[in-house]
Amino acid sequence: MIRPALLPGLAALLAALLALELVSAPPQGEDAAPPALPAIQPREPARADAAATLAPLAQAIAARPLFTPGRQPAAAASADRSTAAGEALPRLAGVIVTPDGARAIFAGEHGTLTVPQGGTIGRFVVRVITPGQVILSDAGQLLVLRPRHTRRTSP
Repeated sequence: MIRPALLPGLAALLAALLALELVSAPPQGEDAAPPALPAIQPREPARADAAATLAPLAQAIAARPLFTPGRQPAAAASADRSTAAGEALPRLAGVIVTPDGARAIFAGEHGTLTVPQGGTIGRFVVRVITPGQVILSDAGQLLVLRPRHTRRTSP
């Protein structure tokens, strides 16, 4: 606990500091210039390429029906599992999502291929990888793939 003899000394020191601040303060009269405001840096304009990248993704999200039990997109788009040019869509075997990144596992007749987000498989570009689905793009068209598990019979 602080001794009673120190309290008057600390009070005198505090009073001296306050008096020093009042004496050294600049004049507040008419001649005093207002303080300079910090320069405001203009915001960087929104990148057009970011908007162009997000627009198709927003359309794909909005295309999903909101109040249906499975919330799956219309089956007509993926019924034949092929594109307009006739190239078959790759089969999505699985998805790996970790804090370090996400990867999609595609299975084909020549084995499996692991592709990161932004990578390509054939002419398709992997745009978004989430648990349970992968969004590919091909010539501006977005395609949603979900893992299809095939049952294997034992030999």
